[in-house]
Amino acid sequence: KFSRMLMIWGAMSATVLSELHVVPNQTSMYAEYYHGTILNEYLLPALNRTAAAGPPTQRKFHHTMSESIFTCESARCQKANTTDQWLESHQIKFWGKGIWPANSPDINPIENLWAI
Repeated sequence: KFSRMLMIWGAMSATVLSELHVVPNQTSMYAEYYHGTILNEYLLPALNRTAAAGPPTQRKFHHTMSESIFTCESARCQKANTTDQWLESHQIKFWGKGIWPANSPDINPIENLWAI
């Protein structure tokens, strides 16, 4: 009756990509899963890379952390207060609630990457 849905998380900059995370089928995307798995196991390792050259999935994201701004969409797990706290505790600059317009795939850079 319904088409299958595949949920994938990824991060990108102008020249670098994170490893993709395919969310297991039947997994609910609550803040705990988002922090514990996606941010801890995929975002932090990507932000901590040190290679200046190499494939886009192995290069460092930025020269200094102050040059990066993490943006989230409007998913509940991404706009949860605990997510803001997690990002702050890891000294990751981010756009908080109200900065990123809801339902705006036309200005969301990763939507263009997914379209490829």
